[in-house]
Amino acid sequence: GADVGYSYWNCLESYNNYSLSFAGDADYVNIDAAEVFDLSDEQALTISGYIKTTGNNDVVFQAEQSFGYYIGTHNNGEFALTMYFDGFADLCTSNTQVTDGNWHHVTGTYDGNEMRIYVDGVLENTCGAGVLVSQDQASPITIGSYRPGQSNYQFDGPIDELSLWDRALTEEEIQDNIGNALSGLERGLIAHYGFDDGDGTTLEDLSGNGN
Repeated sequence: GADVGYSYWNCLESYNNYSLSFAGDADYVNIDAAEVFDLSDEQALTISGYIKTTGNNDVVFQAEQSFGYYIGTHNNGEFALTMYFDGFADLCTSNTQVTDGNWHHVTGTYDGNEMRIYVDGVLENTCGAGVLVSQDQASPITIGSYRPGQSNYQFDGPIDELSLWDRALTEEEIQDNIGNALSGLERGLIAHYGFDDGDGTTLEDLSGNGN
C-alpha cells in the first residue's frame, strides 16, 4: 500500500463512505515509483477521481518527476491534466471551474494522440498531444501534494475514489463508473484508492496490484 503522511479522514456524505481530506499544510500520500506507473510503452492513460476544493493550482495526483504526468486544478479553477511529451510539456484544461467547494468527478485521458478532459462525466475539452516520455522513473508519486512534505501546490480538501488506468476510458465507461464502486478487476486498472479505511497510515490499492 501507499504511505499516508499526516492526513486525516473525513466522511464523504454523497457516497456514504470515506474520503481522504488534505488540510493544505503538506499533507500527502507517498507512493513508490513502481514500473507499473510507466505508461510510455502503452502511450495511454486515464486518471479519475472525486475532488472537493476551493483552491487553484492544487495537485491531486502527480507522477511528474518519475513518469511525466499529473492532474490538479489550474489558474482559474479549471481541472487540468499535464503531461511531458517528447520535446515539450503541455496541459489540457476543463471549461468548468471545479473549485466551487462542491464535489466533482474529474477525469483526464490520453490515447497517444489526444488528451481529453471530463467533468462529472461530460467531455469538456480535447487537446492535441505528443509522445509520452517517462522522466527519472524513481521520484516518489504523490497524492495531494506536488512533492513529498512540501506545501507548494498542496491540495486543500477531500479526494475520493482515485484511479489510474493504462488505457483511455471512453465517455460511456467514465459515466458508468460515476457513483459505482470499482471491483478492482477492470481491464487496464493499474491503481485504485478508495480511501475507505477510516484511519491509519497506510492506504490500500484496491486494484490488486499492491501500489
